[in-house]
Amino acid sequence: MILHKGELLERDMRRENVSHHEIYSAFRRQGYLQPGDSNWVVLANGSTLTVIPRKHIGLIDAALMSDVTSVAEPR
Repeated sequence: MILHKGELLERDMRRENVSHHEIYSAFRRQGYLQPGDSNWVVLANGSTLTVIPRKHIGLIDAALMSDVTSVAEPR
């Protein structure tokens, strides 16, 4: 996980070697403007950044993220 509830996880970004530029590019490619537009950004398959928007996630869907781990966010 690279972003959680709109907050960039700098420690995870460094660990995964992901730059701010790459994250903002992923936002633009997927039609979002800023980190606050998303609940999460996840790094899938070691190379693809996926933006999961705030407005489309309900409480039941959020449970699907329960197995995603983060160095910065303890489980």
